[in-house]
Amino acid sequence: MNDRVFVFGSYNVDMVSVVEEFPLPGQSVTSKGFNLGSGGKGANQAYAAQQSGADVTFLSKIGTDQFSTYAQNALEKCKFYRLHLLKSDEQPTGMANIFVRESDKENFLAINLGANGSVSKQEVRCFQPEIRENKVLLVQLENNPDAILSTMKIAKKHNVTTILNPAPYSKEVVDLLPFTDIITPNETEAKKLTGITIKCLDDAKMAARILHSLDKIKNVVITLGSQGALAYDGQEYHFVESFKASPVDTTGAGDAFNGALASQIAKGVVLAEAVRYATAYASLAVERKGAANMPEGSLVAERMSTTVR
Repeated sequence: MNDRVFVFGSYNVDMVSVVEEFPLPGQSVTSKGFNLGSGGKGANQAYAAQQSGADVTFLSKIGTDQFSTYAQNALEKCKFYRLHLLKSDEQPTGMANIFVRESDKENFLAINLGANGSVSKQEVRCFQPEIRENKVLLVQLENNPDAILSTMKIAKKHNVTTILNPAPYSKEVVDLLPFTDIITPNETEAKKLTGITIKCLDDAKMAARILHSLDKIKNVVITLGSQGALAYDGQEYHFVESFKASPVDTTGAGDAFNGALASQIAKGVVLAEAVRYATAYASLAVERKGAANMPEGSLVAERMSTTVR
């Protein structure tokens, strides 16, 4: 079996505005820069996995609106092993409005799921023969929960390793946990799942222990932003410090991490080393403008040879 990753996830058109400060309620601010590009956690993570050397099949759903041709062209340029784009006549192509603060490159965003939220269980089930051919299934929460659950059940049935990135957080995530082999929350998502506010590494370890106990999730990976990432397999903790980087845009850092992680797990790399690779890959991604602008995996070796931050 080769190094194949099946990604079921979202595609969004990203409308990115660079601002000096985030607007307060009722306030208008002047954008210092604007960009229209491809995004969506599913598409970003699929491309990161592809750039990291995996053979990626990407399944998503778009509308039949003014952005559908843009989406099709953008995704075809990614040269995925296989690309499956379902289309909705009722819902528009997904859209994300993103604000990036100029000083520290932090961001916040509002997402309209559009067609991403209209994938049916029946549509997903049509891809069972393809899902079973992969080593890893990677999903996020920008699609409707019942379709995500159906996909994960298919993967578990055929012993495909499942990676759940619980972002953006939704309470429906609890239904997915019994079918999750690796869960990858950030600090905010880990708090919502466990109630633990992560202020230090010990807090992260406590949250990881709680997550591991939920529905017997085998492996927990908590991303800690600029601090790095913590992995826990039920026996040992593996903390990976972040690598030195010069951030330009942090919007797609988590997506870069998850896609890179999936690629390494598909290759049979042990969890601790897969997390180290993903951390290095994410440090390269934040040095590029645009959430979908994922670096080539060939650059990771050099970054990993450098000292951490």
